[in-house]
Amino acid sequence: MKPQVQYATTRDGVSIAYATYGSGGTPLVLMKVPFFSHIELEWTRTTQTESHEIERLAERRMVVHIDPRGSGLSQRGISDYSIDARVLDLEAVVDRLRLDRFAISAAIQSGLVALAFAARFPAPVSHLVLGGAYANGAGLWATPRRRGMAALAELDWETFTETFGAIGANWTRPERAREMASWMRASITQQDFLGLVHAEQQTDLRPLLPLITAPALVTVSPGGDFMLKSEFERQLVAGLPDARMISVEGADDTIRVVNEFLADKPSAPAPPPLSPDAASAFRTILFTDIEGHTEMMTRLGDDLGREVLRQHERITREALKQHGGSEVKTMGDGFMASFGSATRAVECAAELQRAFAAHAQSGGEPLRIRVGINAGEPVADQNDLFGTAVIVAARLVAQAAGSQVVVSDVVRQLVAGKQFLFSDRGETVLKGFDEPMRTWELLW
Repeated sequence: MKPQVQYATTRDGVSIAYATYGSGGTPLVLMKVPFFSHIELEWTRTTQTESHEIERLAERRMVVHIDPRGSGLSQRGISDYSIDARVLDLEAVVDRLRLDRFAISAAIQSGLVALAFAARFPAPVSHLVLGGAYANGAGLWATPRRRGMAALAELDWETFTETFGAIGANWTRPERAREMASWMRASITQQDFLGLVHAEQQTDLRPLLPLITAPALVTVSPGGDFMLKSEFERQLVAGLPDARMISVEGADDTIRVVNEFLADKPSAPAPPPLSPDAASAFRTILFTDIEGHTEMMTRLGDDLGREVLRQHERITREALKQHGGSEVKTMGDGFMASFGSATRAVECAAELQRAFAAHAQSGGEPLRIRVGINAGEPVADQNDLFGTAVIVAARLVAQAAGSQVVVSDVVRQLVAGKQFLFSDRGETVLKGFDEPMRTWELLW
């Protein structure tokens, strides 16, 4: 089962390598620790522990292995390793594969990405498997041992990788230590490793943990991981609403535990079925998104942050109800909605922006909402909508800044003569499309 490497491009223009194995079941997206992630190399190593794990997991389901930015076969020399940027790696791949429901298995540093993604997009994440993961990167890298490791990595990369390999081999297996050091140097450069560490030294995702609805399995090895202290694992389990910790011994035990876990309950109840009107052929699709959501949650903390999100949900749902929009799903910091009328969708977008502006003026937490609107014939499947019309609307919300509404040219033409004012943004090539598309900003 050799990998057939493919690539997806993130919204910030980074090329991400991934490979898929198996089919059926709950798709499982694998994100390994970045400095030991290399899709091709893991199939040539003498121990082949990683390839064995993938083969066994792929016996029951589709497995997607991602090389995170700066590692493996993905683009190197990255300048942005913030959590928001790293979430784009996962977003790009699942979007490219059109996965609407999947589990995430993430190891150590990649656990931060899985947690941030699950907090921001709760609907598609069925389960989280977190191996040696942590939520408080700032706290972890503030410990003396991690500070020393970061300093050594900056001063002498080769010595650092050799030392890292020796620690990973428990100082008793020189050949294993040399292999790990070589594997690390092949997986990541000194520059990218330090960029990753420096970004994590500013990261604490503990305020986001209460927002994660997916059941989580935190796996630990007997004796603990040399990269972690048990306090960080306990913090993670204590902060997640639905989490359990289990000790595993070796790859086979891990595979058994993961397979059993993925047969568990789903993370959240399914949304109510779309109304017949919402599922009709020609629809106008509206996406919203809160600009700076992660930073806001980190600044406000758990209780206040969740209260602000409840206010955001209330205001959005009131506007949808007022203008006849059908809520398709919520992604934590945004909504997807469907309208039978392009005019009503545009009116709703304007009303949303006015409502959030009034909310801020009355003393509420300022929320800068981005809105994207497109129209077409999406595919209705159970309680969701799919297809090009939906993808374009999602791309348009990414084009908008806070308090902006960006619409496709087809939407502008559909509402021509309705006294809306638009500013021409010119043509742009949206991610995943070859042809340029003309877009417009609604002057609300």
